[in-house]
Amino acid sequence: MRKRNAVKKIAAVLASACLIVSMLATTVMAKPAITGTKGSLQINAKEGDKLDGYTFDLYKVADIRVEADGQMTYEVTDKYKTALEGKELSDQTAVETNLKEISAASKSDTAKATQTAATGATSVTFSDVAIGYYLVKVTAPEGAASTTGDFLVSIPSTLENGTALNYNVKVTVKTSTMDIQKKGEVVGKTNDKTVNVGDTINYTLNMKVPDTTGYDSYVYKITDEMTKGLKFNNDIKVTVGDDKTVIAVSNYTVESTSASDGKTKVVVDFDKNYNWKQHTAGDVLEVTYTATVTKEAITTGKDGVSNTAKLEFSNKPGSAGTGTTGETPAPEKPTFYTFNIKVDKTFDPVLTGEEYKKVIFSLTNAAGTNVTFEADGGDGKYIFDKNGTVTDLKLDADKHLTISGLAAGTYYLDETATAAGYNLLKSAIKIVITPKYKDGKLDGYETTTTYKPDDTNTATVEVLNKKGFTLPSTGGQGMVALVAAGICLMAAMAALMVSYMRKRRNA
Repeated sequence: MRKRNAVKKIAAVLASACLIVSMLATTVMAKPAITGTKGSLQINAKEGDKLDGYTFDLYKVADIRVEADGQMTYEVTDKYKTALEGKELSDQTAVETNLKEISAASKSDTAKATQTAATGATSVTFSDVAIGYYLVKVTAPEGAASTTGDFLVSIPSTLENGTALNYNVKVTVKTSTMDIQKKGEVVGKTNDKTVNVGDTINYTLNMKVPDTTGYDSYVYKITDEMTKGLKFNNDIKVTVGDDKTVIAVSNYTVESTSASDGKTKVVVDFDKNYNWKQHTAGDVLEVTYTATVTKEAITTGKDGVSNTAKLEFSNKPGSAGTGTTGETPAPEKPTFYTFNIKVDKTFDPVLTGEEYKKVIFSLTNAAGTNVTFEADGGDGKYIFDKNGTVTDLKLDADKHLTISGLAAGTYYLDETATAAGYNLLKSAIKIVITPKYKDGKLDGYETTTTYKPDDTNTATVEVLNKKGFTLPSTGGQGMVALVAAGICLMAAMAALMVSYMRKRRNA
């Protein structure tokens, strides 16, 4: 198929056709540099974007010849004749339709040149390119959301005024990524990474509204995986834009599944035919939900309870259906920690029998309020429960007491009863649990009392009771009587001594 005197018109049409699909591709003409049979193509990222990892493949769709009289002719290469047969390229709509067919035809062709953008690159350049019409196939890197589809470009292209040809063509493409950010915050606390069992954590995921130009349908799926110790509360809410317009739940599904290892996976999957174009591409899409800290968290130690999120999305416009998909993980992994206190009780002399059952402790917080618990497995093991009724803490058969599920903070351990014949603690033991973080992760903790640190976030407190006797309380009636009796006894002894000395002198 051969045509004459039409190439300039078609070149201009194809240059404008670079603005197809969702690609912000505009042909930016530089000062002509006539080279005859060679040209160049420079592909630039939109201002503020980068081409990191994007691959561009050049396929020659048609040859161009410049005749001696300045007229140009073109000839479609064999592999693309079927795709272009009977098509009027000056028709914008036809050009877009042809683009899909041309892209499909390129699968049986070999690229004339390939460029992959380096990290941080904002442009790539194809030099010494033989003049012709080219298909530029765009492959997005893993994890990127390409809103740039394949496009056609003519080398040379006609300048806008139509008076000259530009052999050094420049196009600008849009390569913005589909990021996902995640944050978590304990209800009622600010910037606190420690939790009590039963605390509620608010989670927020921020993404972007996708540009779905060039797609028949679109994949947009959010997956969140929680570790053991977190219970999903099935309260997903999705909003868009600064005014937080709510997206109705009928436009997406929420599926929650639990695994044998205690992990929970939550998937929010948008309807593939959802009308994303009713929103502004690039606006904030926010997903919020809550999770409750369960008693399984007490065994997580320095790993804490956490969750990870990722976004899966279509990233190949111009393809059939939803096109190919990529995914990007949230860089943040909000992690929260809970702590335990272990009491090792000893007696001097060693206590035998079941007298240890008479020992009772209580725990209060910095405000002086009793900390309440649920009993877990009988005496000796207690898990924090803000709605619990247990405040008397008793030893197990090994004379140990384990208190679990506490946030960091200040606590007071008080002994309210002990075995017969043994002294009570003179005062409550102050326990201050202070976490230390390194690179955002728990790197240890300190207490102000004797403890043995370990990876289970357990502070071990040693309590010793010795045998002895205790005087009646100061100011009590017993003390008054005792002091009075002592005074009387001393007075009687003094009188006897005086009488004795007088008798000796008179003897």
